[in-house]
Amino acid sequence: MTLRLLAEVSPQDLLVALSELQNHLLGYVKSMALKCAVDLRIPDAIHRRGGVATLADIVADTEIHPAKVPDLKRMMELLSTSGIFTATAAKDSGGIGDVVYGLTTACYFLVGRCNLSPVVPYLVSPHIVSSFFGMSDWFRKEPAVAGGSLFEVAHGCSLQEMASKDAAFSSLLNDSMASDSQLFLENVLHDWSDEDCVKILQRCKQAIPARTKGGKVIIIEMVRGSAQGDRKISEMEDIQNVFMLHINGVERGINEWKRIFSDAGFSDDYKIMPVLGPYSVIEIYP
Repeated sequence: MTLRLLAEVSPQDLLVALSELQNHLLGYVKSMALKCAVDLRIPDAIHRRGGVATLADIVADTEIHPAKVPDLKRMMELLSTSGIFTATAAKDSGGIGDVVYGLTTACYFLVGRCNLSPVVPYLVSPHIVSSFFGMSDWFRKEPAVAGGSLFEVAHGCSLQEMASKDAAFSSLLNDSMASDSQLFLENVLHDWSDEDCVKILQRCKQAIPARTKGGKVIIIEMVRGSAQGDRKISEMEDIQNVFMLHINGVERGINEWKRIFSDAGFSDDYKIMPVLGPYSVIEIYP
């Protein structure tokens, strides 16, 4: 940092900039704290108590060692600040804390019969996270004809091949896919290149009746840019799009989807109906 920068930027702006950088550098701590909470079934513990619980309640329901309560409090503070739990002052917390924790709307995706809890340990598993360690080298290398995804470069095999060799990873993958499909149905075209998507949809077109007889294909996928003006959703879209590099997948905007539908031989009067943030139900017709 130069003296000129110190002279040109206010101390408050410097503090904000440093905080932004620090949040990027340590962002993985939030992911690991969330995984820990899911592993300990903390969202479920709070949910079973009607949606609110003190630290004493959480400790009693999750078999956390009493000596770790101060550390648990630190983790709960982080997850509350980052929007997973709520935290409000408690009238009586049994002597080991002064906060009542509740479930945010985001946390409701982690509780109940159909939830996304199994996705969490998969997304932060060593196999997935380590795929991104060599990203800078990956960008410098010439694209491979096959087997060139971040995952394949890092591990020497595809994600599916790794699952066939590693029972623990296979279990994480299968549980994650089953959980995700309960909420987002198929959501599979983002795994494939544009050319492969065209081929898949062409086969779908061959398998359905004519439009006059009700023929259509229903797709549930992310449509980037559909939630304009929402910074959180835009950031999530960009994160998801970069994440898809690990299997050479891609998240697409409306123009990219339009080109694929056209190349696959579908009409241009498709319907895109946003249903959950950037996720949309798409109907295309032969």
